[in-house]
Amino acid sequence: LAAAIAARDLSPNSSYAYQARNVSSITSYGFNVAWEGSSVSGRVRYGAGYTEADARREEPGAPQDVLALAPRAFANARVSFDLANGLPTLAVAGRWVARRPANNYPDVDYVDPMFEVRGAISGPVPALTGLSYRLTANWVSLDRGPYVLSSSPLPNGRHERAPIDEFRTGVGLQYDLPL
Repeated sequence: LAAAIAARDLSPNSSYAYQARNVSSITSYGFNVAWEGSSVSGRVRYGAGYTEADARREEPGAPQDVLALAPRAFANARVSFDLANGLPTLAVAGRWVARRPANNYPDVDYVDPMFEVRGAISGPVPALTGLSYRLTANWVSLDRGPYVLSSSPLPNGRHERAPIDEFRTGVGLQYDLPL
């Protein structure tokens, strides 16, 4: 403490100090591919992506292990179609996440793969310049996420994980000021 005060790293009024150090390291190798485009004079837009990685945590004195919550692979795809002439734009997107360790891995094993699909309809509100709308619907294949709620298992031996909304809808309005 005295040396840090003398080196002006701490205030002379300091009565205690501590330094947190990250002694872990992460090694990660992987690849990402993507494809995007448009057609019909830009009214149809599409894309897809895939990522795969092998990420490992290294702790001093312990063997390498996977990262909690990190999937080894994930992908997405999307397409939208602008109906033009004041009609809405229709869109759909999908996402896949490979099985992954829960947040308190290795105490809790892996979480199942997840699929998600989202649809949207958006466009201008007729006769109200600057006002637009968006309607969405979202579906997820799992009812529980990768986050464990308690370190104590349930009577059946499993750990309770945070719930996920399996189906959700949304409505949005946006007004753009005429500047």
